[in-house]
Amino acid sequence: MEPDVRERFERLETNLSTLVGVVTTLADVAKSHEERLHEMAKRMDTLAVSQVETQEELGALIRMMDEWIRNNPRNGKSAG
Repeated sequence: MEPDVRERFERLETNLSTLVGVVTTLADVAKSHEERLHEMAKRMDTLAVSQVETQEELGALIRMMDEWIRNNPRNGKSAG
């Protein structure tokens, strides 16, 4: 091989090796992000269920307080 061709080949080999390293790193980062997004989605599902439960409990409390106020002899007003 001619020296110029050999140098070009070695640079190409080095650049290809660098490119493979970069692609491998990107694949690892993508996998990590995918795992984190999956975990976040699971947490969001849990939060959504919890929010529904909280809304139901708050609705029950509001209905209970409304009923209590309606049935209070003073109709929710202070004695005076």
